[in-house]
Amino acid sequence: KKPCRLLQLPGELRNQIWGYVYDRNYIVKCDPEALQKKDPKGFAKKTPQLPRNTVMLVYPLKLTSKKRAVQTIKPNWKTSLMALLLTNRQIHDEVLSFVYGCATFVFKDVARIRSFIRYIPSAALPFVTKLDITYTTYGEPRNYDDRVFKNRSDTNWERTCKLIANSFVGVRKLSLHLTVLDTPTIFTIDQKWIVPLMCF
Repeated sequence: KKPCRLLQLPGELRNQIWGYVYDRNYIVKCDPEALQKKDPKGFAKKTPQLPRNTVMLVYPLKLTSKKRAVQTIKPNWKTSLMALLLTNRQIHDEVLSFVYGCATFVFKDVARIRSFIRYIPSAALPFVTKLDITYTTYGEPRNYDDRVFKNRSDTNWERTCKLIANSFVGVRKLSLHLTVLDTPTIFTIDQKWIVPLMCF
């Protein structure tokens, strides 16, 4: 194989090239829902207008018979955010920080966050700089015996917040869309629903 002529350039120049390649703001959604969502009347809602120089990437997932999430569509490698990572090992190492640093990773459930942390390369975790998380707390059960499910959900959310704080040490922007269903909802620092947020 012929040596890659790109790698013969000085490292400083290559870093400038990678910066030009990843000069956009990528929004990465590993979401089973499509961009076009339908309202109850059956009309498709329009895709929200994105800021200039922003690209939306949606990775629809489905569960296999072994309950593993897989992509339902094949990536277009000519325009893929991850394509350069597959070129060779040296380029992979050089662009890793650019790939994960230019993207905002969007999550809408706790399981997806834990899977993301589990499956992406551990070397990439410190380079993640922007997270967008949506979470709804478990509502107050009518039956007291069912509080075991609420306690389990609250504990899982707190553990996930600790995992996020410990794994994504390079995060500079965290957008958290939290819906609190605790009744009554009290806004004091000693409330149980506040505890997970103290991890950040």
